Amino acid sequence: MFKRTDQQQAIADYVAMLKGNIGIEAVAGSGKTTTAIDLIENFIPRTQAVLYMAFNKKIQVSTNDKFKERGLSKATAKTFNSLAYGAYMQRYGIKSFNDIKMDDAKYLKMAVEWVNANMSHLSEEDRDIASDIIANLIHFARVNTTYAAYRQRDLVVLTGKTLDGDAIYTPLPNAFFDEAEDILETIAWRYDLFGQLENANDEMRLLKAIPALLRTGKTMMEVQNSDYYYVCNFTDQVYWMVVEQWRVWKSQWVIVDEAQDLSPLFRALVDNAIWYPSGHVIVIGDPRQAIYAFTGADNSGFQNSMKFWNAEKVFPLTFSWRCPKKVAELAREWVPAFEAAPNAIDGEVLETSEEALVRDALPGEAIISRTRGPMIPIWQKLVGAGKPAIIIGSDVSKQIVKILERVSKRKGFEFGKLVDALREYETQQVQKMVARKKGDDEINNFRDQMSAVNGAVDAVQADSMPELIEKIKAIFSKNDEAINESDAVVIMTGHQSKGLEFDTVYMLTPGLFPLKHPKMSADQEVQELNLKYVVQTRAMRRLVLVTSKKEPTKKEEKKLEVTPHPLEAAIDELDAAVQKLLEAPVVEVKSADLVADRPRYNQELVEQLITECLNHRDHTGHPIMMINRLRELAVLADKVRKSGSNSGGDEAVAELVCVVP
Repeated sequence: MFKRTDQQQAIADYVAMLKGNIGIEAVAGSGKTTTAIDLIENFIPRTQAVLYMAFNKKIQVSTNDKFKERGLSKATAKTFNSLAYGAYMQRYGIKSFNDIKMDDAKYLKMAVEWVNANMSHLSEEDRDIASDIIANLIHFARVNTTYAAYRQRDLVVLTGKTLDGDAIYTPLPNAFFDEAEDILETIAWRYDLFGQLENANDEMRLLKAIPALLRTGKTMMEVQNSDYYYVCNFTDQVYWMVVEQWRVWKSQWVIVDEAQDLSPLFRALVDNAIWYPSGHVIVIGDPRQAIYAFTGADNSGFQNSMKFWNAEKVFPLTFSWRCPKKVAELAREWVPAFEAAPNAIDGEVLETSEEALVRDALPGEAIISRTRGPMIPIWQKLVGAGKPAIIIGSDVSKQIVKILERVSKRKGFEFGKLVDALREYETQQVQKMVARKKGDDEINNFRDQMSAVNGAVDAVQADSMPELIEKIKAIFSKNDEAINESDAVVIMTGHQSKGLEFDTVYMLTPGLFPLKHPKMSADQEVQELNLKYVVQTRAMRRLVLVTSKKEPTKKEEKKLEVTPHPLEAAIDELDAAVQKLLEAPVVEVKSADLVADRPRYNQELVEQLITECLNHRDHTGHPIMMINRLRELAVLADKVRKSGSNSGGDEAVAELVCVVP
């Protein structure tokens, strides 16, 4: 029988008073859905309509089943797209989903046609790139901009900032794309969409194409005859509903789950579903699970949602009913409030090798990777060992296929020399990106894509490019009826694991959680740490960290014991040097000469350490993921020493010591 915790009771007492909007800040596995259902069943009047906004289809279905079991006829769960889909059907008089052609590549196809017709001066490869830019710009512009006329909101809030750090608030008319080139350009720069184009005139031409392509896209949704269905993509449903204020089902209570991942577009959609002026909103989320910046959400998504609906009070849910105690200990490194439930099992946090993983992994367990590259090779090894395995991720499949198609179109391409062609393509693209001063994040992302491509080519035997592509698509198809997810080892990226839970979770290359590079922004660093937290907290019993090194033999184990890796010695030396700096007395001085003899660590040693860390991520258990922060602290501590002032430096040095245990 469900028994409320003190935290849940405090929420219930407040909701029972039928006061204003509230927020619930809930850690992973804290029973958000259970708490929401309890509120609906016992504290919200049964006569009032309740809309529960679910993060995905699976949660929607399970929540509706629970509503039915409890006789909550006025409550319904919907995903954002299913909510918008109702308005879409009503607007166009559509009675069946079968009457719509869902094509998520709709705008990419239109972009390809437009670029081929209007930018013939570009090479075929650059035309492909330009088409991708247009399609991505259309997507990002839609998820980042909204217009909610019925609430007299004449401002569009763009989630992002100008180069000088100012937030953007720009009034836009209903048909805003005709008059919003500055907004489009800002979005393009925010997502670095123009980086692969050398000509500024080409950039402007891409911006000008978007209004026409959007109008064409909307026309495609409105045309029907015997040969041509309504053509729509998933963002179309939400975007046009919001912009044109199509009718949507209204509720007196709206409970928004995973509020940290709401883009401005999704917030506007939910807002349209509230029964004003008497409606109530309950915002539920975990700021530390914000990992979808690339969809228009940012690290402040939960706070922005609270502010958007004027939530008066925020309540905590800090007990995780999913995670064992040992996993909770790890989670507290990033979320100090995280607590295992009082009756939680101890659980296990283990380390293993890739070979042991292949040997030990069982159906129903999950292998989660930060990057896409290792996914196909590990799938190949599992299948080779006679174990059923599936890869989740149609987006990964699309990226692999896109690169293969792009390479196959290059002059002189021969399928028999595919490996060489891929190597040449990667080298040339990286050279271009470096020449165009692309950021490390984009270059690393591209290398990750190429790693996945090469892994797929190695794993799949084919005699032609069409055969290769079809086999790759089959590997990634989660709709393959031959293998059910519960009957196979499930392989996915960290982002795809959101909202799921497994008895055992294997973290591939744990040193890449979080992924780091020198030019990473502070917001990106937070998203990476959030992702690590999300992956760790999928485990209900065991969390297993998988290194890339082979299982050592007994002889090798002995050798490892007596011959530590050079990185270990470097860390020890750095630790000792920094400790001396930390123990130095605090003195007020005006001249750096007075502290010339003050202990300091060896900058050359730090650089060596960083290099070693990057090259040997898996050799030690030290937190290699903090290496970029280590570099920053090293520079800061050196500045403090040279300035002759210890003000503000002790904290930095202390953190440096903590980073290198």
